[in-house]
Amino acid sequence: MGLGQIKGTVMAPDNHPLPGVSIYLSEKNNEKQYTLVSNEHGNYCFKGLPTGNYTLTYTLEGLNTVVRKD
Repeated sequence: MGLGQIKGTVMAPDNHPLPGVSIYLSEKNNEKQYTLVSNEHGNYCFKGLPTGNYTLTYTLEGLNTVVRKD
């Protein structure tokens, strides 16, 4: 079983990057949860992840929470 990564950029509706977004990554088959905060360019990267099905949740105070499932 290999390791992978999930990365991306959080963007506002006006297409500007959003820094400071809390990003939660959870794996469906176990209780592990990983947390990152997007950098000044809105970028994030979860590295060294085992193969699996993950759910991403993005939160930022004052904005709606967004959930993305694979």
